[in-house]
Amino acid sequence: KRRTGENTKKKGGTKMNEHILVGNLGKDPEVRFTQSGMAITSLNVGCNRPYYNQKTGEKEQLTDWVRVVAFGTLAESAGEGLQKGDKVIVVGRQNTRSYDDKNGEKRYVTETVATHIGALLAAYKSKKSVSDMGTEVEEEIPF
Repeated sequence: KRRTGENTKKKGGTKMNEHILVGNLGKDPEVRFTQSGMAITSLNVGCNRPYYNQKTGEKEQLTDWVRVVAFGTLAESAGEGLQKGDKVIVVGRQNTRSYDDKNGEKRYVTETVATHIGALLAAYKSKKSVSDMGTEVEEEIPF
């Protein structure tokens, strides 16, 4: 008998730690390089989600901010081709790491380590009309 969720074509089973984010960059990508010359790019992606405000009875939006990090050629491409306000899709895995701060206290950081980053509408900018397949679209980005 085959169990639910079992993947018979791949060794190791199904992926359990895969994140897919669609949102807007809150600021320009920050690119830095290791001593060996490998690029590391940090992104902040704002993902909107609707919620029902019980006090007002209205449907509203919340923005969840997700820290994303990319390495190597993906990091270089993201650093060169993306800027604040761009709508992006990010595929990656969640990772939690720790470090000691200046005062010697242990700090934890949870971030998405990107395996793929794509721009979803290169012309999609804050409060700007863009032509989308012949239709005028006016869009306001909340940040």
